[in-house]
Amino acid sequence: MALAQDLDRAFDCFEQGNPEEALRLCEVILEYDPDFYGALYLAGSILADLGRNGQARVQLEKAIALHPEKKVAHFNLAKVLLDLGEASSACSRLEYYLTLDPGDAEAHSIYGGALLDIGRFDAARAALDHALELAPHFALGWYNRGNLAKAQARYDEAVADFRQAIACDPLLVAAHLNCGVALNALGRLEDAVDCYEEALRLDPLSADAWSNRGISLHGLEHFAEALNSFGRAIVLMPDHSEARANRAYTSLLLGDFAHAWDDYEHRLQSRDYRAIALGAHAHLVERIKACPNMDDLVGRHVILIGEQGLGDIVMFASMIGDVQAIASRVDLVVEHRLGALMRNSFPALNVMSIETCDAGTLSGDATCLFIGSLASVLRRSREDFPQTSFLVADAHKQRAFSERLSAPGRKLVGISWAGGLAHTRQAARTLALDEMLDILDHRDDLALVSLQHGQDLEFVQATAKRRGLDIALFAPVDLNDMGDLAALIVSLDAVVTVQNTNVHLCGALGVPCLAILPPVPEWRYGLKGDHMAWYGSVQLFRRSTLQGLGQLVPALRSCLDHQLGSSAGR
Repeated sequence: MALAQDLDRAFDCFEQGNPEEALRLCEVILEYDPDFYGALYLAGSILADLGRNGQARVQLEKAIALHPEKKVAHFNLAKVLLDLGEASSACSRLEYYLTLDPGDAEAHSIYGGALLDIGRFDAARAALDHALELAPHFALGWYNRGNLAKAQARYDEAVADFRQAIACDPLLVAAHLNCGVALNALGRLEDAVDCYEEALRLDPLSADAWSNRGISLHGLEHFAEALNSFGRAIVLMPDHSEARANRAYTSLLLGDFAHAWDDYEHRLQSRDYRAIALGAHAHLVERIKACPNMDDLVGRHVILIGEQGLGDIVMFASMIGDVQAIASRVDLVVEHRLGALMRNSFPALNVMSIETCDAGTLSGDATCLFIGSLASVLRRSREDFPQTSFLVADAHKQRAFSERLSAPGRKLVGISWAGGLAHTRQAARTLALDEMLDILDHRDDLALVSLQHGQDLEFVQATAKRRGLDIALFAPVDLNDMGDLAALIVSLDAVVTVQNTNVHLCGALGVPCLAILPPVPEWRYGLKGDHMAWYGSVQLFRRSTLQGLGQLVPALRSCLDHQLGSSAGR
C-alpha cells in the first residue's frame, strides 16, 4: 500500500478545504500502520481544526511519542491543550517547542497568552514583549498583551494594545470585542458600543459581542436596546450565561420581577460571576440546586449559601423567615463577619462559617441553594416584598455604642460617602467627603458618625476640622464584624449614605436611611421611585449626573429635617 502517496492526497484534501476526506484518508493509513507519524500528525491537526480537541490530543501525543524532535506537533498540541482549558500543560509544551524554534513570534505570543491564563503576569508580559520584538506588526501579540493589561485593570493600556492589534489586522474580531470591554470599564460607553458594533459588522453571529453591547447600552440608559441586544445573544446561544444574567439585571432594574428571576439563575454558570461574586463560596457550586421551586422548600432541610457582597447577603436574608415558615430546617453558610448578626436575628437558624465549611460537611439530604435563588420562588412581584425590618442588633453592643456616642441634645447621624470596588463601579457610587458634608452643615445640632469602611482617619479628621464639624471615627477593628456595625447603626437617629452595605443594614434593621444613588444604580435599587422593593426605611435620592449632587442637596436636607425634627440652625 502506497502510504506516502495517500498521505500526500490527505494533505491536498486538507489544503483544498475538504478536512473530512483528509481525515478519512488518515484513518485508512493508520488502520494499516498505527505508528505512521505523518498520518497521526495530520489527523491530530485536522481534528483540532474541527473542534474535536480530545481526539486531536490523542493523535498528536502519539505522534510526539514517535518523533519528539519534530517541533510542529508540539506547537499544535499546545494549542489543543489551551482549547481544552489546560493552560499549565500548554505552557510546558510551548516551552519545549521554543527550545526548538526560539524565533517563532506566534509561539511566544501564544505562550504569553497561556501564562496569562495561569496568572503568571510578569512572565506573560516578557513573552509578549519578546514576540513583538520579533514581529512588531503581529496582531496576536498586541491582542494578547491587551488581554494582559485588561486582566490587571490597566484599561487605558489595554485599549492602546487592542487598537494596535486592530491596526495590524482590522478583521480580528476578538480585538474589537475586548477593546470594547476595556472601554466599558473606563466608562467610555459610547466608544465601547462602537467597538461591539464593528465586531458585529465583521461577525453578526458573535453572541459575546451582542451580550457586551447590551451591557454598555444598559449603562447608557438605553434599556430597551440593551434588552434587545441580550435577546439577540440568547437567540444565537441559548445557554449564554452572561447574556441571560445581564438581561436579568436590566429586567430587575426595571422592576420586571416576574420574568427576570428565571434569567437570574444563569448567573451561577457565568465564569465572571463565579470568580468575582461567589469568591470563597464557589467550591460549593457542585451541591447547588439550580432553578428551585416551592417543592424544594416545603418540609425540606434547606441550606442557604451566601453569595456576592455582604450587603447582598443581608438583602437576600430578608427571605430567611419565609423559608423558615415552610421548611423543616434552615441552615445558612456565610463568612464569619455575618455569623453573629444572623444568629441574633434568627435564633432557630443554624449558621455555619464559609471559612470552615466545604461540600462534604453539608447534609447530603438537604436542598442547597445560593441565597439569591430564593427570590425566583418568593419574590415574583412587587407585592411579594413585605418591606419590614428583619435583622436584630445585639442589645448589649448597642448600649455600648450609645454610651461611647453620648451626645445630649444632639442628633446622631451616620454618614458614608464611598461604595463599591473597582469592578463594581466605585467611581460612579462615590462622593467626595465634602459633598456629603454639604448636606449636613446647615444644622448645629448634629453629631456625625462615620460608617465608612476603609476610611483614611487623618483625612476625615482634617476635613471635619476645616468644616467646623465633629465626626466620630471608629477603628476598622471596631466595625469589621457586621454585628458590631449593626449595633452602631441602630444607635443612630438616621443615616445618610451612598450605595453600599450600609443601605442594606439600615433597611434590614429598620433605621431611617437616605441613600444617594448614581444615575444608573445597581439593579437592587430599581430605576424609578423613592423606595426600593426590599426595605421600608430607606428613601432613595437619584443623582442626574456623576458630577456632584446637583439639585439634590435641598431635598436631602428637607428629608433629613423631617426625620430628625426641627433644627436649631447653624
